[in-house]
Amino acid sequence: MRDYNFFEVFESKKGVKLNPRSPFFIAAVIIAVCVVLSLGLVVRNWILTKNIDSATEELAKTKTSQEYILANELQNSMDAMTEYEKSADTTLEKFTSADIIGSQLMTDIFKGLPSNAVVIFFNLEGLDLKMTCDVPNRETAAELLLGLKQTELMQTVKLDTIETKQDNTGLVVRVYGVLKAGEAE
Repeated sequence: MRDYNFFEVFESKKGVKLNPRSPFFIAAVIIAVCVVLSLGLVVRNWILTKNIDSATEELAKTKTSQEYILANELQNSMDAMTEYEKSADTTLEKFTSADIIGSQLMTDIFKGLPSNAVVIFFNLEGLDLKMTCDVPNRETAAELLLGLKQTELMQTVKLDTIETKQDNTGLVVRVYGVLKAGEAE
């Protein structure tokens, strides 16, 4: 094994001689490369940090502006409406495909109702129809009964009861009817 004298460079009087094969030279080159790479990474990290800080400041200014707040509220409303529309479409598809009562039959029955009548209860067993509606006055109750008779789906329609609501804001009407044979199928 060869004995290396690391101080040989300093002992010679003829100047510095570098031996590229010496372990000292190789170690110095490796250390110099590591230092240069480390400095490059530190500078790159510093530049990226400055860019991130400036972008964060701009984002904070943007988020506090009225236009951004209004646009964000609008976007949230649009997202909620889109989600509602998807849910409504899914429900409609399930309802139509199941055809529990017959969506066309229900549409035809509800066409005969006045616009200010609210259906609270609806039951159709065989040909027997039971319906409870909330109406504002007796005239609307009469229109409800007449409208159901005019749909030509009903064999008979009877107004069972008319009760005044507890808060005196309208009436609760119970209607019983019998569909014509074959209409519920």
